[in-house]
Amino acid sequence: MNPLYRFSNFILRLGFRFFYHFRLFGKENLPTGKSILAPNHTSLMDPPLMMRTTWPEEVHFLAHTHLFTFFSKTLLKAFNAHPTKDLHSFRVLQQLLCQDKKVVIFPEGGISRTGELIPFHTGLARLALRTRSPIIPTYISGTFQAWPRTHSFPSFGHPIVCVFGKPIAIEPFLKSNAKEASQELTTVVRHKIEALKQWSDNGCIGNIPS
Repeated sequence: MNPLYRFSNFILRLGFRFFYHFRLFGKENLPTGKSILAPNHTSLMDPPLMMRTTWPEEVHFLAHTHLFTFFSKTLLKAFNAHPTKDLHSFRVLQQLLCQDKKVVIFPEGGISRTGELIPFHTGLARLALRTRSPIIPTYISGTFQAWPRTHSFPSFGHPIVCVFGKPIAIEPFLKSNAKEASQELTTVVRHKIEALKQWSDNGCIGNIPS
């Protein structure tokens, strides 16, 4: 593990503990070995939150190429961020999953400006089917209020919740043709995240939806 990743995670754990009312649910749903974590995306705070919630395991991300400036690229690489370069990015994630790594893919493909779910892309499903990797539906609440895309800096004191749902097995979708399978799986992922959102909005009471 990169020492800077380890140190950054230490800072993140302290930050979320002392500056936010942070709660994590479903950590037991993270399997050993490769998996694709699929969270909603409403804030620049979401990737660091995923680093914090999956500790002590490492996760890998995709980040827009324009973020890799002369000053930031060393830090982003230390955070296991990989620039988006179309097919090259897809191959990088394939290789990571084949090495039993965990990757984070935001199925919306960008940050929601309203805090609500926006349309999902099928890239996550195609990658999961290609690599036979389970998908972990994930819901994050509170980061939109803490640091929406329209603000330059975060604000503190907001309650933040992260919920990991049960893994979605890929095998039932392998019988369809590739295009249909990716569309069906994308729909299932969205429904699972919507169920986690409802559970979170209702106060995180009872068992996490399966």
